[in-house]
Amino acid sequence: MRYCFSLFFIFIVMFSCRHLWADEKIDKERQISTAAVTLSQVIQDAEKRYSAVAVEAEMEVWKNSVVYEVDLIDLKGARKIEIKLNIASGKVLDEQVTSIASWFVENNKKLVAVEKSIANRFGIYEAIVFAKQHVDGRVYEADLKQEKGITFIKLSFLTPNGKKKFVVDIETKIIIPVLKR
Repeated sequence: MRYCFSLFFIFIVMFSCRHLWADEKIDKERQISTAAVTLSQVIQDAEKRYSAVAVEAEMEVWKNSVVYEVDLIDLKGARKIEIKLNIASGKVLDEQVTSIASWFVENNKKLVAVEKSIANRFGIYEAIVFAKQHVDGRVYEADLKQEKGITFIKLSFLTPNGKKKFVVDIETKIIIPVLKR
């Protein structure tokens, strides 16, 4: 009997937690579509404020609220900046700065991507503005990448028809839809 009660209790806890995770995801999607400040706006402001290049940006849950997280790299100052911003005001809620020298070798691709982004004068903000000419929706995630010699920006949109992902080559400025396998 005790064994059955323990199993029942574990099942109830697991079931309850599953609903909490689902609610967090639903709330995040609602926040994307109703945020007063867009991800592109906070990226543009952050790049100006920190004189750095945005390498990753997304909406995430932090301390029980949905926030924007933007990662930037300042090559001149040799630092990586991670900030969390309020989605209603764009106000910085948290800031962490680390030295690029403390990074591992695997992040070298990010540094190459930043250099190419600067050379082409085309970063995440510019990619979002460019893609919005072709896509009806709001960006909720962006990532500057360097793979196999190609530098591109991966964008995730919440559109009226659901979530869609695109890749924008920073040299050719070609937008390519990412298809599901």
